[in-house]
Amino acid sequence: MSNIITNKKFLSENTGFVLVIIGLVVIGAGSLFFLVFKSWHYSTTIDEEKFSQFGNFIGGVAGTLFALVAVILYYVALTEQRKDIKISQDALNCQVDALRQQITEFQGQKKEMELTRKLYEEQTKTLRIQQFESNFYSFLDLHIKIKNHLNETSHESYDYFDSIVNSLRISEIEQIIETNKFYEEMKAQYNAVYIYNKEKLSPYFKTIYRLMKIIDTSQLDDDKKQFYSNIVRSQITDSEMVLLYYNIHFSYYEQNAKKYFIKYDLLKHLNTFMKIDFFRYEISNIFKKADFLHFLNTISTLLTQNIKNARDIENTAPVKLSEKYEKYNVIVNIEIDIELKLELIYNVYPEFPFEENKFKDFMSHYLFDHFFYSSFIMPLGNEIHTYKTTEDNRHIMGFKVDISKIN
Repeated sequence: MSNIITNKKFLSENTGFVLVIIGLVVIGAGSLFFLVFKSWHYSTTIDEEKFSQFGNFIGGVAGTLFALVAVILYYVALTEQRKDIKISQDALNCQVDALRQQITEFQGQKKEMELTRKLYEEQTKTLRIQQFESNFYSFLDLHIKIKNHLNETSHESYDYFDSIVNSLRISEIEQIIETNKFYEEMKAQYNAVYIYNKEKLSPYFKTIYRLMKIIDTSQLDDDKKQFYSNIVRSQITDSEMVLLYYNIHFSYYEQNAKKYFIKYDLLKHLNTFMKIDFFRYEISNIFKKADFLHFLNTISTLLTQNIKNARDIENTAPVKLSEKYEKYNVIVNIEIDIELKLELIYNVYPEFPFEENKFKDFMSHYLFDHFFYSSFIMPLGNEIHTYKTTEDNRHIMGFKVDISKIN
């Protein structure tokens, strides 16, 4: 270490300056010595040997010193340059470190901002749900109060809506078999009943439609919307469902509400035989009625699922299936291509709760209801054709349905 320090002290500008002074002194002293101790006489002729000796002396001594000075100064310059480069490099490293520190700080700030944003979004979502629930449950409470008030003030029975539904079951309408004629009569009858009870029914209908609009127009996800619509559906009695069903069909004022009933399936639990147009097919035996409803639900499920399969863009072949329903010992065939064909195949007429011709009329009406009326689509009346044939000692009751209008 001491040697390095000594070398650094020697190889410096001061040393070069000292050596330059020494070199000048040597030149001066050499010149004086040469002039004093050499016998020069004035002559126009130059003594080249003397000048040569003097030059060799100066070049050998002073030149060597000056060369050494040049080497020292060059080394000093390189050393200083290296110092400058190192200083610049250190400064650059410091800047890089500072930039890295800033990047780290920015990343930390970014994470904090993301957490803040997520927290804000959660708070906003929570506040939005709270505001929605406050509005929703206020209207739901109002709806329940209106319904309870109607039931309490009803003179005919405790269930106000049941009394309204019963007033729609007029014997003259029940005897009409043709679907279109029935609905024209039903529409006139319903509008008459509605106008007579408008002051009571209008607030009820408006609150339930408003409830569904609050749900549908909210910023909740679809699962949450379905959850709250299920709450509304749970408050609707059978009689209310019947009344809502016909109000959507025939009211001039509530047509915009039908999309809510379709989208959220509010009338999902409406019993087929609760509808006025099926009242003439009433089954008195509750066990036979339960068995027959199970049969109808099976057919409904098969139709819905296979229409969906038929409309799958990856399915290019017609849909065909055949299933046996053991309870009635009947085979159910379904074919779906351009039109839908439903066939019931049996050897002996099954123990349906209706005689054969009435059962055929019922099934035709049921299919109209399944494909059209339950979706609030008014058919022309010629969309379903029935037929009956016999093949290999088996009876076939068939129904062809034009499904081009079905969504």
